[in-house]
Amino acid sequence: GGKEADPKQFRVQLVFGVYNLLTLHFHETGGLPELKGVLEKINELRSSELMLDWLESMAREVRTRYLESKSPSRNEIDAVLDYIHDHFTEELMMYDLAASLHMSESKFSKLFKKQAGKSFMDYITELRINKAKELLLDPEVRIGEIALMVGYQETRYFSQLFKKTTGMTQKSFRRKLEKLKNNKEK
Repeated sequence: GGKEADPKQFRVQLVFGVYNLLTLHFHETGGLPELKGVLEKINELRSSELMLDWLESMAREVRTRYLESKSPSRNEIDAVLDYIHDHFTEELMMYDLAASLHMSESKFSKLFKKQAGKSFMDYITELRINKAKELLLDPEVRIGEIALMVGYQETRYFSQLFKKTTGMTQKSFRRKLEKLKNNKEK
């Protein structure tokens, strides 16, 4: 029988191989331990199983950081929220906003909900209803025009949505506001 390969030597070569692969592909993400640290770690690990576990956990850590570096940051979703605030009275399509961030609708939807605390549609509906309430403060604004002013083509649909959301019709909401205003002025 030929000379047995030194398992320690083999482990060191294996780790070097994996380490070099990781640095090659993930240098921009950081998160890799220094080579000196890696070598110290190899010396501590007594068995090949322990070493493979450690290598696997290192690769997992690098993968996690890599995915984080590729996923859109909070700032990008914040920018989308700002855009929505400026344009919620227009027709907004989730598809377009997702595409602007180079992601699928489902991924966008999850991220949006995580950041905004509600679904894309619920968020826009809330902005529109709040704008409608603001418009109802002005007696010069006709109720029939409010739906269009906040981004709904269908007046009846908007009336139903307003009632479902606020618990009252636009007319009764306006009356309530006028009562409150009159009581304050007395």
